[in-house]
Amino acid sequence: MIEVIGESRQFLQTLEVKGKSRNTIKNYKTDLQCFIDYLVAHKMDCTFNEFKINQVNEYSTYIDNKYNSVNSKRRRIQALRLFFDYLIEKGLQDENPIRKIPTSPKFVDIPRPLPYEDVRKVVAFINQKIENTQGLTKLIHERTKFIIMTIYGAGLKVSQIEKIKKDHFLHANGVLRVLVTPAKRDPFTITTPSFYESFYFGYKDKITQNEQLQDLDPSALTFNANPYKILSTSISARGIELIFKDISKNLGIENFTPRTLRQSCIFRWMNEGTPDITVKEWMGVLPSYSLKLYKQELKEKNFHFGPVDLDH
Repeated sequence: MIEVIGESRQFLQTLEVKGKSRNTIKNYKTDLQCFIDYLVAHKMDCTFNEFKINQVNEYSTYIDNKYNSVNSKRRRIQALRLFFDYLIEKGLQDENPIRKIPTSPKFVDIPRPLPYEDVRKVVAFINQKIENTQGLTKLIHERTKFIIMTIYGAGLKVSQIEKIKKDHFLHANGVLRVLVTPAKRDPFTITTPSFYESFYFGYKDKITQNEQLQDLDPSALTFNANPYKILSTSISARGIELIFKDISKNLGIENFTPRTLRQSCIFRWMNEGTPDITVKEWMGVLPSYSLKLYKQELKEKNFHFGPVDLDH
């Protein structure tokens, strides 16, 4: 057991060295912890090379009973598969028993965007918070609005927003674009809508004006803070998720998450007639990715997404 725990930590460190995002490493840590919890619960103290196909099948059954989501099951097994590959590279394991079981197909969820009226409700809620506060608290609400509008305006993921800086925004010929730099793909830019542009420059000015208060890197656009002080010069993906959860609770909007808001942005692109190939590029997926489910939902639900009122 001690060997497994120690090697799992070193495995996560190698992922960090390879440049994997904090969010990716966090997910692998969660997936491997599930395996460790299984070993503890079943009082299994297997050393390397003792975990064979019989144990693999038993763990697979455990996963099937524990999780309802097909993707959760698939991810747990995939994480363990990569972990055993790592053990083989280190000479601690002769073969990868996980590769003897078939990989479950990835289940594609039906897009469930945050309804347009709820997008507007959330922005109105944040506008009111900004109007009724001052000082650092006001700046925190401004930051929250920036995060929300950057997801709805540019379709960014939380893993991209937690690293975002001023130099990721490019303004030329009257068009504001956001530069995205994936770890394993060429960089690309996303065109922001007209309603976002003036908001962005206004927010950027406010951040610049408060640099002394924040004691931040001049390139920073986000920060982590409590009502009394700035804690760090960026906000983590987990911190963003907690902000959404708090707003969801306050407004009673159950499906307000970064993911549903990003899907609202994707439907907004489609409402605006953005070509499929451009939508796929901005989503960060391969050209072979199918938008079939999005198109079906758009047709059946008649989704409409447009500008939001950014004034306050």
